[in-house]
This record gives sequence, structure tokens and C-alpha cells, in this order.
Amino acid sequence: MSDFGGGEKPTAHNAAEGGAAPKSGDGGKQTYGVARNANEFRDITSNGEKITAVASSTFVSTVVIQEINAPAMCQIVFELDTNWTDDDYKQFAAGSRLEIPDKLVQDKQLPPMYVSGLTLDGTTGSSMQSTLTVTAFDKMHFLRFGEYSKSFVNQSDQDIFEWIVESVGMNFSTIGYMSKLAYPFFLSDNETRYDLLLKVCRQEYYECIVKMKGEHETLVVNSREYRNSALDPPLFYNYDIEAINLDMRVPTLVETVTIRGYDFLNGKPLSTTDSDNTELSEMKGAQKAFEASEPFGDSPVTLKRPDIGSENSLVNIAVGQRERFQDTFIEGTVTLRQINLEACPGVNVDLRGINSRFDGLYHVVKSTHRIDRNRNFTILNVTRSGM
Repeated sequence: MSDFGGGEKPTAHNAAEGGAAPKSGDGGKQTYGVARNANEFRDITSNGEKITAVASSTFVSTVVIQEINAPAMCQIVFELDTNWTDDDYKQFAAGSRLEIPDKLVQDKQLPPMYVSGLTLDGTTGSSMQSTLTVTAFDKMHFLRFGEYSKSFVNQSDQDIFEWIVESVGMNFSTIGYMSKLAYPFFLSDNETRYDLLLKVCRQEYYECIVKMKGEHETLVVNSREYRNSALDPPLFYNYDIEAINLDMRVPTLVETVTIRGYDFLNGKPLSTTDSDNTELSEMKGAQKAFEASEPFGDSPVTLKRPDIGSENSLVNIAVGQRERFQDTFIEGTVTLRQINLEACPGVNVDLRGINSRFDGLYHVVKSTHRIDRNRNFTILNVTRSGM
């Protein structure tokens, strides 16, 4: 089956050309979030205004990358010619707000991104040509600027997250579970707000990404779950999926995690251990890491957190660390035949038609959307739990 134009498959290309109506195995549902017209990626706005006609006409490619716990990034390449003027360059001044048109997606999956750099690449001679690459990041990137030392007394994870985002004018929102326990004392010592964000996400095994909530850029924090797919219908191999590469590896750090802290108020050490594997994640696959032909011995992990003085907080951290260590059983990449913005980091996708061993739910940790003059596609980095 051809991936580009003229076929029954509703790709970004033949959709733009008025191609055949979408068909799918469930009786006609189209995968949600598909770009209806790849040219809409060229209609990027800068500070609320469409980019100039000169820039639009010399468009070469756009790459948008979203990743869990990392700033979203886009790179737009233009082929420079003698028609470019100062006004064409000024629209990409540092800090300019770039947006993909709202009509491209149903729910603003891509946040605004802000120009952070320009790269000029040129050659001379008979094949003289030059390109301009515009690089932009979402507001999470701004958290990397400056270093702070701050103590949090009787404050929760939510309090810490709200302090992190207030400096860059973002809102904060949660999806799913978040610990409501207050830390008697929590120290951020000479680090960026982004470093602090990663530390809190890592210790409780949270995931964060910037999304639009209404008209506001919002840091959305959620806990990883494997219960439902965000896409309906599922993604089918050799239909929605053009290429796939999945590696199955048994986790080497399993079973038992011990966290050691210190109670400064009472002057005594604290310790807690988590080793409960009774609640297995619902991956709906044919095999889990603990269903190997022979059992693997426990590989205990001990971590020190002397800055944590609450036993309840240590329990939450121990659970989060065990899940983090055991979470990667299968990982790899999935290349889709068309742009799919709904398959963004933090959601689950249901892969079908591979084989009984690899079919099932996968968690998206990174998505790369590419539009250029030759083709348009999405690459997903996915993982499946070993629990």
C-alpha cells in the first residue's frame, strides 16, 4: 500500500489533495489528531501574525519534538534567496512566539514555542545556496535559567510545582495520582527550577509536559498508568504503522527498593522498603517481565535521601523508584505513515497486528513530527512496563 497520495489510506498528502475517505478496521473511524493538510504546518504564526509570504514560499521543513520531562522543541528550515528582507528576519527575533495554527489540531496539542536561536548554513560556488534554521522551545525551557536555593517547610509536591512555574507565567495542573503529603522540610540547593522539577518528578515517578489549557500555557504533571489507549481505533501494523523497532529486555533492577532518610527534628535515621509486586500494571500484552521461564533473583537497590525527614514521604519515594526501575520491559520506536498529534508524550497507544508477544498498550515518552517537501510522518518512542 502506498503511503503517499492517491491511495485509500488517508495520509496528510492525499487528504490535502482531497483523497479517498478514511477507512479502518472498526468500520470507518479515523485516527484522532491526524493532520488534515500538511501545508497548515507552513502557516506558522509569529507573535500572532502569519509569517511573511516570502518565508512561507521558501519553507523547507518543520520538525517538532515533544518529550516527557523535557521542553518541546521545533526547528523550521527555510531556503534563503534574494527576496528575503529585514522584515522577514525580524519575525524570528529571539523570544518571538511561534504557534502552529489551531485548525491543525482539535485540542491544541502543541504549545507555543519561543525562538531561542537562528542558524545560517551556506555554501558558495556553482551550487551556491543557503538555509536558515529557526529553533524554538516551549516555556519549560525558561526554567533552565538562573539558580536558586530555597527551603520548603510543610509543603507538598503541588506547592513545589506551583513555585517552579510561577516565574515563567505558566499555570499548573495534575492528571491522575499526586501525593498530598507535606514534607516537614525539603531543600532545593543552588539549582535551576528545571533541575528541581526533574528531581521531584524522578523521586515520585511523575511525568510532565507543557500543554494549552484554554488560552493558558500549563505544566501538566501526571503519574504513569497503562490502563487505556488515547487513540481510537488502535494503530495497526502495516496500515497505520510504516516501521517498528521494539526491544524486549528483562529489568535488571527489580523487586526491592530501600530509601534511607534522616529525621532532623528528632535526630534519628529513617528507612523504608518497598517490594510489593502484587499489583501488576495492565499492559494487556502476552507476557510480563516476571513471567519469564525461570525466576530472576532479586536485585535490591538502596538510595540515600538525607534531605527527607518524613517516613511517609520516604514510602512514596520508594514506591516511585521501584516503578521507575521496573518500568522498561519493552522499548523502541514506531514510525507512523501520517502525522498524528494526538499520540503525544504521556499517553498510551494500542499497537495491533504485530504478533502476540508485542501487541498491546505502550506508553509514549517522545514524539517527533516531521513535515518536509517529500513526506510527512510521526515517530513515537514507546515503552512497556515490566511489572
